[in-house]
Amino acid sequence: MADSKKYTSNRSNELKRIINALCSLGGGSRYMLSKKLGIPQSDIDIAIGALLSEGYLQIKSLSAGDVCGKCPIKVLCGSSGYCPTNTSLIIYTLTEKGRKRLCKTELEQ
Repeated sequence: MADSKKYTSNRSNELKRIINALCSLGGGSRYMLSKKLGIPQSDIDIAIGALLSEGYLQIKSLSAGDVCGKCPIKVLCGSSGYCPTNTSLIIYTLTEKGRKRLCKTELEQ
């Protein structure tokens, strides 16, 4: 029983960290969130699935030709015109509903 509570607590903490990152960064890819937060990509996938199903996230797919110019997380990858993806990049950004319900304003913090 204690192990299941610890597992649930860890998942809850991971979800909070993912939400905080999405709020502060404006969005991210599965890989970027996994690397930045040190959370296994399989756990990132579970959290993203839950947030998508609740309408808190939206999927943005960018093709290689416009990735850097239109990517909302460009500042995070350190790219100077070269994107590590040769085809497309799928990123997840918060919807208006997600920002309102999940992100704290400076006054609330």
